[in-house]
Amino acid sequence: MDDSLKNLLSRYSLDELDLAQSQTQRAEPIPDRSPSSGSLPVATDGNSTYVPPHRARSKTQKRNANGRARNGTFAERSDHREKVKDKQGEAAEEETAAKLAQRRARFATSDKAGSNQRHKQHEYGLVSRGEDKRLQESEAAREEYFVYILSQFIRFTSAHSSVELSEAFQKTRDSDPENFRTAQSSAEEDSSQGAPNITMDSITLSIRKLRESLLGLPPSPFHKKVFLFSVRISHYFSHYQTYISSIRYLLHNESALNLAEFEVEEISVILVLHLCNVNNDPSSAIAIFYKYIPHRQDIATILRCWVLKDFYSWLKIYNEVENSAVKSMMKLGLQTMLNWMVRAITSGYYTLQKEVIETNFLPSDLPYAEFAARYNISWHEEENDMITIRSRVKKWSR
Repeated sequence: MDDSLKNLLSRYSLDELDLAQSQTQRAEPIPDRSPSSGSLPVATDGNSTYVPPHRARSKTQKRNANGRARNGTFAERSDHREKVKDKQGEAAEEETAAKLAQRRARFATSDKAGSNQRHKQHEYGLVSRGEDKRLQESEAAREEYFVYILSQFIRFTSAHSSVELSEAFQKTRDSDPENFRTAQSSAEEDSSQGAPNITMDSITLSIRKLRESLLGLPPSPFHKKVFLFSVRISHYFSHYQTYISSIRYLLHNESALNLAEFEVEEISVILVLHLCNVNNDPSSAIAIFYKYIPHRQDIATILRCWVLKDFYSWLKIYNEVENSAVKSMMKLGLQTMLNWMVRAITSGYYTLQKEVIETNFLPSDLPYAEFAARYNISWHEEENDMITIRSRVKKWSR
């Protein structure tokens, strides 16, 4: 330092140490002004405000502390956002899987609907309920629907074989061979395509829809086919709501329908046995018998057994009868006859051999053990196959 400068400093009483410190501060580099810098810059130009070092440190420390706090909050929020995103992702995946499942189900339903399109074409309502009048208005629809019902019946009999169904199958085929052949081809096609299973209830409902569409129309040969078919398939399954109304219609329009003698006999036998065995109305049954089938002595014997409560003769006929229609109608009165038998045997016998009971007083297809369980009788079976009907009452002597 030159002498003139020292004199100047001495004149204003400035310390050389402060001067040295000021020179040192001027020699320091200007701090970084970038946002990442951890300290505030000390302005040295005239356009900026001077910040003392102790205040600069305090603000820097506060900013660092606030930054750490904010960084922690941001981290927590980031974790929360990640969890929300995960949940949203899972929900989106589940929604996508659900939509795919619905899509597969929709296409599966469409495929099934396509295979059953022919069946949906034959979905009709009941005329009596005002649901549908298409069958009533279209003869072609009625003819086609009858063939469809025949095909359903053929499919049902192929899956449920029995003597009664075989007899109904044979009668239906013999009475209407042309429609039967068409229906059989349709039934084979449905079976090969895996069409839905057929139940007797669905067939019965379908034939009812067809019958109702015919009631307001003049009797015709088509009426005859439909109502005879209704009787033949329904009485085997004790569906009296179908066969009774169909028989009444056929007998009422006997002349207009040009019923053959064997057809009148067939339906009259069913009606007589129903009135006797189901309605327990032998007087009405006898009236129908003498009007339509007075030559059927087997039916007359059954009526006589019912009037006299002759369970022994009635059960003998039941075990030996070969006519499926008669057997199926007698079966409807079996429980009543067995109840009469139990009361008569209980009041007339103390003991009987089990073989005697099974041979003379029970249906051939009903073993004694099943009979005792079904009717909850008070008889007791002993070890020697002896059945104790009732115990003897001991009299005390005085």
